[in-house]
Amino acid sequence: MNRRQIISSHNPILTEPTPDSPFTVGSGSFAFTADITGLQTLYDEYTIPPLCAMAEWAWHESLNTAGNYEYTYADLKQNVYDFCGRKVYYPRTKFKGNEGVYEHLRRNPHKFNLLRLSFKYKGEKITSAMLSETKQCLDLYSAVIKSSFSLAKEPVSVTTLSSHSSDTLAVKVISPFLKKGLSLSLDFPYPDCGITGSDWAAKDKHETALKPLSEGLYAIERKADRANYFVNIKASGCSLKQTSSHGITISPEEETVILTLTLSKEKSSLFPSYEEAESSSLAFWESFWEKGAFISAEGSQRAKELERRIILSQYLSALNSLGSMPPQETGLICNSWYGKPHLEMHFIHSVWTALWGRAELLEKSINWYKEILPAARENAARNGYKGARWTKMVSPAGKDCPSKISPFIIWQQPHIIEMLELIRKEKALTSEKAALDFVRDNYILVKKTADFIADYVVYDEKTDTYNIEPPVIPVQERFNPEDVKNPSFELAYFKHSLKIALSWAKLLNKAEPKWQEVSEKIALPPVSGGLYQAHQNITDTFKEKATDHPSMLMSLGYLNGEDTDKDVMKSSLKKVLRVWDLPSLWGWDFAVIFMTAARLGLYDTAFDCILAEEPKNRYTKNGNNAQIGRTDLPLYLPGNGSLLLAMAVLINILKAPSGEKTFSDITLKWENFDIILD
Repeated sequence: MNRRQIISSHNPILTEPTPDSPFTVGSGSFAFTADITGLQTLYDEYTIPPLCAMAEWAWHESLNTAGNYEYTYADLKQNVYDFCGRKVYYPRTKFKGNEGVYEHLRRNPHKFNLLRLSFKYKGEKITSAMLSETKQCLDLYSAVIKSSFSLAKEPVSVTTLSSHSSDTLAVKVISPFLKKGLSLSLDFPYPDCGITGSDWAAKDKHETALKPLSEGLYAIERKADRANYFVNIKASGCSLKQTSSHGITISPEEETVILTLTLSKEKSSLFPSYEEAESSSLAFWESFWEKGAFISAEGSQRAKELERRIILSQYLSALNSLGSMPPQETGLICNSWYGKPHLEMHFIHSVWTALWGRAELLEKSINWYKEILPAARENAARNGYKGARWTKMVSPAGKDCPSKISPFIIWQQPHIIEMLELIRKEKALTSEKAALDFVRDNYILVKKTADFIADYVVYDEKTDTYNIEPPVIPVQERFNPEDVKNPSFELAYFKHSLKIALSWAKLLNKAEPKWQEVSEKIALPPVSGGLYQAHQNITDTFKEKATDHPSMLMSLGYLNGEDTDKDVMKSSLKKVLRVWDLPSLWGWDFAVIFMTAARLGLYDTAFDCILAEEPKNRYTKNGNNAQIGRTDLPLYLPGNGSLLLAMAVLINILKAPSGEKTFSDITLKWENFDIILD
């Protein structure tokens, strides 16, 4: 199979400004998103999503209402709940007089936009109406954007790429117009927590200083409260001059201008050349595409559309979702929820890699969990629980955030155990010793996670079961926390993860009797009327709450749960398809339905769902899973990650009888969904 040829057949090509599909290049920890000019010239016209340059290390914290940075949970007034006869505390309500603390802890720290690089004509902004003969191609195999356009009848060509060994943006511009009025502008905003990460009006709240070093080399120091960073620039064919408090004009001196901009949190002596950045990018992306599993699809236009989504989703995931910490839901493209990761999505963003033979990309983020383990243990202890509680909406230091929903969500708790186990399994394919060493190195995460699960559930002598008691909000975020008991997926996932934890303990000759007892006696997912329900305290989910995530399908779809009654699950799936408010689904829900249907052998249903024409299942020309109708969420990377997970599940289902692994070239062929694997 010629992977490069297949990948290149899906290179997105634009012939006009397309604001919903800007192209992005990046290193995995840094990303730059460009408009049709290859830079960010049309910044005011590209708003959903906005054009940003972001890095996973770039966090800003605003001064609080007391004039410092020191608000903590001790300053936050919290709601008090009864939990089986004792009090527990969660920051749900924004109490009068405590609003400043609530909002500060929710919004801080936040990601922000690092810079804007754009073209200017005679020192003025360029609009799309001034451009003609526009054409742009993103070469996916090499991660290079090639752009061309005419301005005032003069041709301009632009190459945009990013190094993968440093956070370096590399740009090459070729045009006779560079000596006739076309210039470049580098501008810096004050950090903001909103979708753009930028406050262009707050000019007096930050500092920008350009320092020429030697011929063609410049250093910029940025100060914004405590969010300081540096930009090293290597320039050819041009000179740089600071022309405003936060603006730098790049004046061409030749018909070819070459720039590399290397961003870092700490001062650096690194000034990579354009050629070095290009070589680094090509080396990474060739390795990325050629290693591990590769899935192509044949048979119809729908098959080709699926193939397009699969390939573009891999590209976007590598850029945004596979860094050294869990990503926000819009990755490094723009802000969502102030840039903070939602840990219940980390699994969905990234776990596909471990099933495609690329587990080392997932492993990069595991150390972050170790770093924030003290915060997770503190989060558990705050309400009297053992172990470590992994929160939903989390700061880069692992701190919980006040919210009406986030503090009550619990389904992210087992994710780290599942991710660790999948990494272990891939290591075991080549080295049992490496797999066992991995278990030893990471057992502390499994231990503290499982300790919390076993302590969080409550034993009921009457039923001889362990239960999840209120207050809790399940995957389906449509319930009051006081009303929920025994949410369906969470029960199954707790059992599943405890069994994995026990297998790790066995490898290390450790005994964990409490984990064993809970795994054997935890309640089964609730059934009413022959259907799986969202939780035990609801009689008919399908009449009362047929909206948002159909979480009752996940115990089979995600877990292939051993306790799942296939007949009940099939009835539940059919009921979802008949009565559910499908426009309310999120991008990753379509993969949930796909995996559930596929595990039941309903492949026609599965593919109808994964390709459904629904508002939140659209994939734009650049591959973004667009959540149509959500201007605050113009792209949704969990949708891309869940699609890749769904494909891995499908291949494993179809190959399971022969015991083959999936780390190879696979072609899905079908006619009318009669699937054959090559």
